[in-house]
Amino acid sequence: MQDQLPSGPNHLAGTLFKAIGASTVMVIPAYAVAANLPEAIDGGQLGHVLGLLVAASLGLAVYVGLHRIWRSEELALLSRSWSKIRPGNLG
Repeated sequence: MQDQLPSGPNHLAGTLFKAIGASTVMVIPAYAVAANLPEAIDGGQLGHVLGLLVAASLGLAVYVGLHRIWRSEELALLSRSWSKIRPGNLG
């Protein structure tokens, strides 16, 4: 996979900037959900588990969504690689 990515320090800086930026943006809604959803549901263990699952899903959606908006080469490479390892494509 690494052979398919452009080389050089500019690529690394751009990759790190995108990863840090997307992580910073995703943590805001994910934290808000994780902190508030458990009490809104029931305050018990079920609320905390659901809050964690919803926050993780939301964080992933925001992170991947931002990379799609930015047309990230890394996300495109991951998508191509993922399609090669799906069960229907192993044979």
